[in-house]
Amino acid sequence: MSGMDRTKLDLARNLMEEKEVDVLVASTIDNIQYLSGFRDPMLLGGIRRLGSSFCVLPLDKSAEPALIAGLSYKRITQKVSWIKDQRFIKPKITFIEGSGEQAGDDPIVTLSQVLNERGLTNARIGIEKSDLSMGLFERLRKALPKNEFVDAKDVFLRLRTIKSEREIVLIKRAADITKLGVEAFFEVGREDATEFEMAKAYQLAIIENGALLTTPAHMTIGTGPNSAIPLNPLVEDRRLQKGDILKADVGVVYQGYTCDFSRCGVIGKPDAKTQKLHDTLRRAIDKGIERVEPGVKTKDIYDAVRFGVEQVYPDYEIPVVGHGCGIDEHEEPVISAGSDATLQEGMVISIEAPYNILGVGGMNIEDMMLVTKTGHELISDLPSQIRIR
Repeated sequence: MSGMDRTKLDLARNLMEEKEVDVLVASTIDNIQYLSGFRDPMLLGGIRRLGSSFCVLPLDKSAEPALIAGLSYKRITQKVSWIKDQRFIKPKITFIEGSGEQAGDDPIVTLSQVLNERGLTNARIGIEKSDLSMGLFERLRKALPKNEFVDAKDVFLRLRTIKSEREIVLIKRAADITKLGVEAFFEVGREDATEFEMAKAYQLAIIENGALLTTPAHMTIGTGPNSAIPLNPLVEDRRLQKGDILKADVGVVYQGYTCDFSRCGVIGKPDAKTQKLHDTLRRAIDKGIERVEPGVKTKDIYDAVRFGVEQVYPDYEIPVVGHGCGIDEHEEPVISAGSDATLQEGMVISIEAPYNILGVGGMNIEDMMLVTKTGHELISDLPSQIRIR
């Protein structure tokens, strides 16, 4: 059973006090999981029924948190969540007649009941306002007419930025499994093999080691001209040829936590242009990594990486060269020209430098690291040289 660390609960309530909210209500898949341990499949991108589940965290320590979810997931929520007060909603497609199960008809009505039971009828409620549809927000206002709603998305972002010891262990395990997948990817990557065979090898390796993919962004695999397509949505049956660039910009989900890093290779000996590109990106990333320590502005890392590439490729333009990793593979802090974030101990970040020539090929070198008290610890410790197959 997973649960929030005590330090995280204390931090959440400190941030709530700072925001002047009496209760935090999570409604998106990542933040419900973060607070409760339960990842609701009904909130995934293809379905995304926002308002089908909620997690409630009162500021008052004497008031019990609550989880509201579909009755179909009761066995799962009771296994994975630390929250004792779990309320369930009748499923639309599963019969429960005669089962003896008690469940409500409307998650928003149940949310109202939970708040009323805790004396929060007139409370300031922190919600993820920018993620709610206008219709859902109006339903909340109608069901809770005496409450004031405050956009507290920044509370969740700040809460998730610094990782606990437990989170770091899970992220490192996700990275270890991803390394196995990357090695399997390159092992298959030989002349006359197909892109599909390489993707299959990667997926089998991560599944056999207890991880999963949940989004296309967790497996951006491309070869030849396809290596220039960011977040390549199509794995083809094209056969590899001499000179093809092989790109694996990948990650996995392990017990709810993700990772994200990238390595590149080539079929046969790389030509001078390919080797030059790889070496330039590698040096630029290393310049960024050298700066990673508490107190450093993420903008300074951006400048180091971009300048490192621009010295060789003056036309290089890129708005972002990195991001945080956690429950989502792209979290705060963002490493960009406009970012004012400062690195802190406990952050997990990825630094990357993609360079793509559409129709020809592209590379992305990406490494992942933990910000430590005195500097950083590399998590994506795979060989950094170009893979020659």
